[in-house]
Amino acid sequence: MWDGFKVHNMQWEVEKAEDTDKVTPIASDFDVRETFLSALDKAKADIKVVETKPEMPTPTIERKPIIQPDLQREEAVADKGIEKVFIHCLPAYLRERRDALYGDSYKTIQYGKPTSFEGVILQQSDLAIEVWTDTDRISVGSVLYPKTNFKRWWRVQDKTQKGGGWVLVAMPSDHQPSFDL
Repeated sequence: MWDGFKVHNMQWEVEKAEDTDKVTPIASDFDVRETFLSALDKAKADIKVVETKPEMPTPTIERKPIIQPDLQREEAVADKGIEKVFIHCLPAYLRERRDALYGDSYKTIQYGKPTSFEGVILQQSDLAIEVWTDTDRISVGSVLYPKTNFKRWWRVQDKTQKGGGWVLVAMPSDHQPSFDL
């Protein structure tokens, strides 16, 4: 195994080292016979690969009768198709104080118990939202939190009556209460 092994020293003289170790085989009962290898070669020659394609059943086509839609019913459903949004609200009450000495008035916002209502979002942008609702409990200064993907608190700036309800115009709020969502 190490027949031509050479050790070089720094004086550039070649020295040869003889391998004196003897290899001792490991005791094992494993024996590869020539008959097994020849039988394996014969078995490989006999193997044939056959590919078969499964038969696909022909699909049956069923014709369904065409039903004419009821147009009056669809109009009624379209009226109900207005998307209502669940809105959390922290109602505000404006409290006005008068300075007895100078006569100046100061307005402070006090909040009531959190409530919720359904409304319709008429228009929404990054800086304003318009909501129509049929409840009149919401006043100017109230904080709204519509359950939409925008996840933003809004403070009501204006309230006008329209269409049997109220249109609330709101701006982003600096007060962000927890509604235990």
